[in-house]
Amino acid sequence: MERLEKIVRSRLFYYALWLVGLCFLALPYFEIRQAPIVLLMLGRFHPVLLHFPIVLILLTLMIEVGRLYFSYQPGDKWILALLVVTVICIVSTVGSGYFLYASGEYAGYLIDQHFWGGVITAFLTLVTLAFFIVFWKSRRQYGPYYVALIAANIAAIYTGHLGGSVTHGRDYLSGYLPLIFDASVSKLSRPDSILMVYDDYVAQIFESKCTSCHNDQRAKGGLSLGSYGQLFTKGQSGNYAVAPGMADYSELFKRVILPPNHDEHMPPQGKTPLTKDELDLLRHWINLGASDTLCVSQVADTTTLASIIKDLDPTIAQYRRSHLMAEISSQNLKAELETLAAKLQVVIRQDSLQGDNSYTLSMLFPPSTFGLDQLKELRPYFDYFTRVSLVSCDIDDAALYYLSRMKNLKELYLQKTKISGLSLIYLQKIPSLEILNLSFTEIDDKSAIDLLDFPALREVFLYRTNTSNQVIQALGKYKPELKIYSEEGPYF
Repeated sequence: MERLEKIVRSRLFYYALWLVGLCFLALPYFEIRQAPIVLLMLGRFHPVLLHFPIVLILLTLMIEVGRLYFSYQPGDKWILALLVVTVICIVSTVGSGYFLYASGEYAGYLIDQHFWGGVITAFLTLVTLAFFIVFWKSRRQYGPYYVALIAANIAAIYTGHLGGSVTHGRDYLSGYLPLIFDASVSKLSRPDSILMVYDDYVAQIFESKCTSCHNDQRAKGGLSLGSYGQLFTKGQSGNYAVAPGMADYSELFKRVILPPNHDEHMPPQGKTPLTKDELDLLRHWINLGASDTLCVSQVADTTTLASIIKDLDPTIAQYRRSHLMAEISSQNLKAELETLAAKLQVVIRQDSLQGDNSYTLSMLFPPSTFGLDQLKELRPYFDYFTRVSLVSCDIDDAALYYLSRMKNLKELYLQKTKISGLSLIYLQKIPSLEILNLSFTEIDDKSAIDLLDFPALREVFLYRTNTSNQVIQALGKYKPELKIYSEEGPYF
C-alpha cells in the first residue's frame, strides 16, 4: 500500500491519468488495418471483463453517497485502491473491446455508440481518479471528484444499456419501462368472469409458438393463424387445420403432437414446442367444439380442463406481457420512423408483404435531396428495412457499404443513381437479398461478375448499364437460377 501511495502522490502519475484519458477519447479515430491475431484473441475476453468496472465504479459512488448523506467515514486509502483497480479493469475492458471492434466481427450503429460509450466511461474514470488524488493529498477538489464520479457512473450504465441492446436487441434494458407507465398495462389482468378459452389462452399460445411462420404475410403451408376464422380452412395438405369436436382429425393438432424429430412436427426444430399443458388445453378445446365464445367460467365444472387452465395461468401471463411489450415497441418504432421520414423527406411505410416491424424505404416524387448523410441517419433502423428504393437519389458507391448492413433486405432498387459498381461486392453480405435493380447506372462487366456470389439473388435488372451481352450470357450459364433482365424494371 505504501508503494502505491508513493506512486499515486507523484505529479507524473496525475498528469499520466489525463494523458491516458485523452488517448482513450482519440481511440475511435485510430484504425487498425491488420491487427495481430493475438490482439484479436484478447478482444474475445471483452464480455468476460466488462462486469468488473461497472460493479466497482458503482460501489465507489455508494461509498461517497454514504460519506455525504449518512455520516459514513470511509478510509481514503481504500477508496484510492478501489479506484485504481477500477481504472485497471476499465482500461482492460475498453482495450479488449477495441480489439473486438477492430476485428470486424461486430459492426453497426449500436456497436459504434457502445464503443464511444466505453471510451467516454474510461476517460471519466481516469479523471475521477485524478481529482480524487488531489482531494486525498490536499482535501481540495472534492466537488469535481464527486461530479466526475457521478458522470462516470452514468456513462457506465448507458454503455451497459447499449451493450445489452447489442446482445439482446434494441432497448433491452429499458424494455419493461412502458409496462410501468403505460395505461395499457391493465390489459395484462382480466377478471376471471370474462376470460375466454380461445382469446385469452389458445390464441395466446398460437401467437407465442406459431404465428411467426403462420401469419397473413407468411402463411407457411398455406395456413395462417392470424384470426379465429382462418383455423377452419384447408392448408396445402388438403386437410382442415381444426375440425371442431375432433382433435385427432385436426391437421394442426396432429402436427404438434408428432415426435420432435419428425419432419412434419410443428413448431419445427429450433423453435420452442408446445408444453404438455398447452397440448392438453388445445385437445380439450377442439373436442369441446373449438368455439371462440367458450368462457373459462363455463368449464369450471370440467375438472380436467379447469385444472389445465389453472396450471397454465403463470405461463399465459408471461405470454400476454411479452405480446404487450412487442405491441408497445412496435408502436414506438412506427412513431420514430414517421418522424425521421418527415425530417429526411422520404417515404417509410410498413411492409405489408413481410409483417410487423418490417418497413419499406422509398423516395418522394419528385425526389428530394437524399445522399450518404441522410442514409447514415437511418442506421439505427437498418434491421427493419426489407425493401428499399433509392431511385434517382444522390448516393454513390460509398453508400453500398451502409446498405450492406441492412441484413433483412430482400429487394433493392438503385436505378439512376451514381453507383459505378466498385463497391458492389459489399452487397454480397446481405443474406436475403433477392431482387436488385441496377438499371441506368455505370455498372460494368467486372462488377457484374460479382453478382455470381450473391447468396440469395434471383432477379437483377441491368438495362442501360455498361455490361456486355457476352458477360450477361456467361452469368446466365454459370448461375441459371439467376434471372437477368435487359429492361428498366420495377420500383416503388
